[in-house]
Amino acid sequence: MDEKIIFGDQNQWSETLRRNRRFFDLFPHLMELLCLTFLRQLKEAGPADRAIFVLGRCCVEDFFEIILLAGNGSGIAAAKILRGLYERAVTMVYLIDHPKEVQSFLEYNHIAEYKLMQAILQNNGENAVSKEVKEARESRFNAVKENYMIDDCKKCGTKRMNHTWSKLDIVSMAKKTPWLRTYLVPGYYIPMSYAHSTVHSMLVRLEENPVGGISFNAGAQPKQVDDSLKTAHILILHIIREQHKHFKLDDPGMLRQRAEREYPEIWPATDPKPPA
Repeated sequence: MDEKIIFGDQNQWSETLRRNRRFFDLFPHLMELLCLTFLRQLKEAGPADRAIFVLGRCCVEDFFEIILLAGNGSGIAAAKILRGLYERAVTMVYLIDHPKEVQSFLEYNHIAEYKLMQAILQNNGENAVSKEVKEARESRFNAVKENYMIDDCKKCGTKRMNHTWSKLDIVSMAKKTPWLRTYLVPGYYIPMSYAHSTVHSMLVRLEENPVGGISFNAGAQPKQVDDSLKTAHILILHIIREQHKHFKLDDPGMLRQRAEREYPEIWPATDPKPPA
C-alpha cells in the first residue's frame, strides 16, 4: 500500500494560520493567562470549589481540542466539541450562582452509574458486572433516587426519574446569565445541529457537481473552523473571568485585561464584545 496515514494536515494548518494570523500571533498572551488561572493547586477546597474549578479546566481541554481540529481544517468536528465546551461553561456558571445545588450535581453521578450498569446487564448479561459492583451501585442509587423524581402525570400523581441532575435544562440555565444567553446560537444550537443525526448535518456535507448530480464534500470546512475558534475564544475569556471572580484570584500582570482588550483586535467584526 503506497498511501501513508498522516496525522496533521500541513496545508490546512497553513490556511487556518493565514486566515487567523492575529489569533495565533497573540495566543501566547492567552496561554499565559490560562496558566495563571488553572495551573495551581486548590487549597482547602470544598465540593463546590472543586466542581467549579474542574469544569473550567475541562473547558480549557475542549478549547485546545478545538484548536487542534481547526488546524486540520475539521471545522464541523471543532463545532461538535464547542457544544460540549458551552454546556460545561453553563453548568460551571450555574453552580457558581447556585452553590446549594452542587450536591445534586455531584450525587446524580450515582444515578448515571446505575443507569449505565443496567444497560450493561441488559445487553451483556447478568454476569457482566460483579456482585460487589451491583450491590454498591444499587445502594448508592437507592440512597439518592428520591431527590431526582419529577412529576410524570400531575393528574394521576405519578412520578418518574429525571433524565438529568437539575429540573432546568441547559438552555434554561444559560438564559439566567446574560453572556451565556448571548452565545446560545453559535455555542449550542448550531454545534448541536452538526453533532446530532439531523438533515442539516447531511446537507452541509453535500455539493452539486458541475456536470450534474451531487457528491459528498470531504474537504475542509473553513467557515466552521473560523466560527468555532472565534466562539470558543470568547467563551474561554468569560470562563476565565468567572474563575477569577469566584476564587478571588490575583492578576498582578493584568493578564486578563490584556487578553480581553486583544479579542476585538483579533476578531474586529465581532459583536458583542468581550467581558467588560
